[in-house]
Amino acid sequence: MSLQGDPKKRSLVSFTARTLEPPGDYDGSGNLDLEDLIRLLRLALEDSAQPLADFNGDGRYSITDAVALLIRIRSTAPGGI
Repeated sequence: MSLQGDPKKRSLVSFTARTLEPPGDYDGSGNLDLEDLIRLLRLALEDSAQPLADFNGDGRYSITDAVALLIRIRSTAPGGI
């Protein structure tokens, strides 16, 4: 987010959408692991309106987002967790 003024003394706010690759990679490591789950839970506790906290894409954050991420981590982790 950035704030910029204009000649008419109005504030202009712009937002840049952030995407995660792979989806759910909240720590940016390139892998899905328990650290991503912990970061999702922290993110949601800090700001449940944060769009990144909506892992399952239903438009809101709930415990189902954490469960969906845990299922994804289990399915992608080498040897399971």
